[in-house]
Amino acid sequence: MTLTLLPAALAVVAAAVLATSLAPTFEIALAGRIVSAAAHGVFWAVIVVYVSEIVHPDRIGRALAIVLAGPAVAGLVGLPIGAALVDVVGWRGVFGGASAILAVTAIALALILTDPGRATGDGGSSGPGERTSGSGWDRSAIPSTGTALAGTLVLLGHFVLFTYISMIVTDAARFGSGSLAIVLAVFGAAGAVGVTVSGWLSDRWPRATVPAAVLVLLTAFVIVAVAPTVPVLFVIAIVLWGLVSGVFPPAMQVRVLRLASARFRTTAGGVVVATFNLGVAAGAALGGMVVGSGVDRLAPAALVVSAIGGVALVILARTAPVPSP
Repeated sequence: MTLTLLPAALAVVAAAVLATSLAPTFEIALAGRIVSAAAHGVFWAVIVVYVSEIVHPDRIGRALAIVLAGPAVAGLVGLPIGAALVDVVGWRGVFGGASAILAVTAIALALILTDPGRATGDGGSSGPGERTSGSGWDRSAIPSTGTALAGTLVLLGHFVLFTYISMIVTDAARFGSGSLAIVLAVFGAAGAVGVTVSGWLSDRWPRATVPAAVLVLLTAFVIVAVAPTVPVLFVIAIVLWGLVSGVFPPAMQVRVLRLASARFRTTAGGVVVATFNLGVAAGAALGGMVVGSGVDRLAPAALVVSAIGGVALVILARTAPVPSP
């Protein structure tokens, strides 16, 4: 089913993006974006599981890091290109072009995807019997889902702060508005480095990578909270924060998939994508509530929420079964 679902989900995204580009009213454009977002969620929930099944267990981290480098590159390269093209072909032209690229990619996926059993020669990383046998309650649901929810709290804290990063740079750190682009570039470059090393870290230290990443994130938030006006410290915080933004999402997905049994892995992939998106939305909403009391309240709020998630992750890492190598 995966071989059909992945290109089908991408085809739905392409059709929804095309509908947005041709929309005569705001309501139709909005409907297109909603459909696109839903299909996008399906695509990422399935692809992380598919990748985990076509590679050897000790290379899951590196394989997922390669796949998840796509969104990082898109953010660094695609968004600026799209913004520049708006002035040339208009937003409808940009959406239409994106739809065409997505359609071609969907066709390519339909042609190149390989059944996990044939790709690994043994039914995937866990074997076909483990994937299909058994029924009823799956004991791996608790540690894998709990880890995903704890990671959501960390991301929630991240987005409390990141949603208002322009205000953090200009108001809290007192950098000039012209410095915002430079700070974001530094953040993005650090994130690209983080994505690059996340797979190796996850495979080399499967238990420690996620808690260590949270500790680095909390360090960055402490600096932003107590010393935002010290330029050197603030830049160090941005670099650390950017690195974690690249390391944490793929490392979290690897951790959740390794905690899930083969029978629960597809569900776990959907859970982690859904909870991550919940963290994005809830973080932005909470940030909007906090910022009304002052921009200086954002970093402490982010610190508290992420710390709670980090403590939960440490507890789960100590009590959950040892992940696959």
